Amino acid sequence: MGIFGLGLDARETARIQGIATITLRDEGGEVEVWRGWNTVVDLGLNLLLERLINTTGASPMSHLAIGSGTRSTVNTAGSLYNEVYRKALTSASVSGNVGTFKTYLTSAQAAGETIREMGLTNSAASGKGTLFNYFSVSPAVEKAAGKEAVITITNTLTRS
Repeated sequence: MGIFGLGLDARETARIQGIATITLRDEGGEVEVWRGWNTVVDLGLNLLLERLINTTGASPMSHLAIGSGTRSTVNTAGSLYNEVYRKALTSASVSGNVGTFKTYLTSAQAAGETIREMGLTNSAASGKGTLFNYFSVSPAVEKAAGKEAVITITNTLTRS
């Protein structure tokens, strides 16, 4: 009969799986690719519910934050450990149950930075806004001068 006689199955849950891809291209056309999994942090889960309820202040993701630090505790992270660069998303879209967020970095943007962490946020100001998810980039990715980068984050929502 289900929960409270409503026919609901108590075992049905939702899952968010995030994958980040960093594609670097140097001036000679050589390509390097890094892929990794994310953790949706507690603030990100709260943001999903705020967006469903449409409360004030629950802005959508608009920027990618890049950092050179590492965190031992990720779930409760409110920001990157050591943010070094932030850029507006180039595009954001939803198709089916997949959200895709892309950011393009020119060869001059974040040049010389070592990317060890990154995440989606809803503010242009460094260290501000709600951090939705956290990516620990390992091994670290060197964003050398002369290399362009496309960073793609996909978040897939499924039943489990």
